[in-house]
Amino acid sequence: MPLQIPEVSDSDAEVEQFFWDFMNDPIEAQIETQIRAQIEAEQRGTSTQYRRFRRRHIERDRGAARDRLMSDYFVENPVYNDFQFRRRYRMKRHLFLHIVQTLSSWSPYFCQRSDAIGKVGFSPLHKCTVAMRMLAYGTPADMWDENLRIAETTIIECMPFVEVSLSVLVLHT
Repeated sequence: MPLQIPEVSDSDAEVEQFFWDFMNDPIEAQIETQIRAQIEAEQRGTSTQYRRFRRRHIERDRGAARDRLMSDYFVENPVYNDFQFRRRYRMKRHLFLHIVQTLSSWSPYFCQRSDAIGKVGFSPLHKCTVAMRMLAYGTPADMWDENLRIAETTIIECMPFVEVSLSVLVLHT
């Protein structure tokens, strides 16, 4: 028995024409071209649609902030006396220095280090000062940037260490 090929009906021809028009639609081709161009731009790194978010670097002059903090509170003849220190830090100077020393010996985070390009980081006094003041006053992290020249993210990194160390100190006293 020979194989019989059915004749194409009008409805089959219409379906084929529909698919032909759909596949060769000029608008569809334009969209496809735009998508290909976007993919190529992303691969080359020239795309503006999905550019990576970059942090803005702010030169804070850490050295000057550290020097000001030292001259205000931690030199032999500080600008602010013991009474003012206690009022601002909510503790006596010797207790604060003990906390700083304990944190520095307990966690490498509180040791002053240099970054990859050799820039000296914040001192343990600096990090503890801002964290303790946040705890004492209940202030947001970004409040201390203007005075102590330390970024909000750095302050937030300090907080868990300070909270843990304070709870350990309270348990041992």
